[in-house]
Amino acid sequence: MTFDPSVKISADERITATVSPATLKTHPDGRITFKNKARLRLCLDRFLLQSAGYPEDTRLSLLGAVRTGESIFVRFKLGKEGKALSNIKVRSGKSELAIHGSVIGDKLPAVRRAKCSFWINKDEDSITISIPTGVKAR
Repeated sequence: MTFDPSVKISADERITATVSPATLKTHPDGRITFKNKARLRLCLDRFLLQSAGYPEDTRLSLLGAVRTGESIFVRFKLGKEGKALSNIKVRSGKSELAIHGSVIGDKLPAVRRAKCSFWINKDEDSITISIPTGVKAR
């Protein structure tokens, strides 16, 4: 999967991302276990894919994720297979997609409601989302 970070598309509020790093718990006997695993939550405007010509029940299937520079890029196939978007109960007008953080890698920076840039490729039926982390990847 290749991305051209020189192509700049301004971020807006149609897609926001929250990245939560893994949290560890230390037990009294000295064991260290995961309290929470790393996760990524994307909130998409409910009508974003429909405005691009996709049906309301479009699902997203993860194709890949890459960390480069100060961004995380995730790419999804749009179609009838994959994860369905779930509606967020508050009146935000957005739908949510949760992803296990291990697809991005370890040592994830914490990001809260970051405005994301996105590219919809109608020829490949895919969407690429750029999540700004503000932290250089190691």
